Amino acid sequence: MTDLRSHIFPQAKQARFRVGIKWDPLERDDLAEAHALESPAAARVEYAKLARALKAKPRPNGLVSLFSFIPFIRDYQLQEERLRTEKEKRRKALAKYLAQEKMESFDLDLCAFCYDKNGKRHSFVSPVSVEEEEAIGKESAFIHSGDDMTGTGDLFDEDMQVNLSALDPAIESVFFVIVSNHHGFDEIKGGSWSFINTWGETEIFSATLKTQKKDRLHVIGRLMREEESWKLQEIADYCPLDDSEALSLDQRVDAVLSSRYIPKANV
Repeated sequence: MTDLRSHIFPQAKQARFRVGIKWDPLERDDLAEAHALESPAAARVEYAKLARALKAKPRPNGLVSLFSFIPFIRDYQLQEERLRTEKEKRRKALAKYLAQEKMESFDLDLCAFCYDKNGKRHSFVSPVSVEEEEAIGKESAFIHSGDDMTGTGDLFDEDMQVNLSALDPAIESVFFVIVSNHHGFDEIKGGSWSFINTWGETEIFSATLKTQKKDRLHVIGRLMREEESWKLQEIADYCPLDDSEALSLDQRVDAVLSSRYIPKANV
């Protein structure tokens, strides 16, 4: 295993950073984004119409063929050919989209779990957590970009800003994790995560999400209080996640963090 990277934030000099994740979406989601496809039902209707239109071959027009040497008639023919080519291209895109209709999108969530000096969970931040709303409303220690359920787009699909000076004094450590809701990380063919220093927008460290592991939890880093400073340490560990419905998702993630890292973090 490679040496884990770390970074020190002296509170007097740097009080903010951002963590972001990006993942390669399912082809269907990319197609939906690129071709403005609203739903499978609408796509099926459009596909049927295009298939019928393309199946009917255009009848040759004798006069048009006879006078094809005339510029505006030749332009008309070229326009018809381009239109047919565009229809065929869209039909193929719809076919690919419908072929993956029942597949679930790659839906990843960026979360932060906070612990006190005794290793007890203090709070957690996720795209939909109550704690997130409280943090934004009271102290703005964490500001989450919100839930992205497909991973389409060019920038971070989800990111979280952290204001170190606003963290509750009771918090001693914060773990940053990525949860995959429906798929093992081995199914997601590309993606990355990054920690960004907001002072100058410089990268602290980053890594790819590419792995052969089927786990659905990826622990990417840990923030630890060290006297008057904070230390951010890379973890980059894939972990199995209990699928039991008896516990909520945050409880299942907390169980993994507590058993694997909390005793080590508080020795």
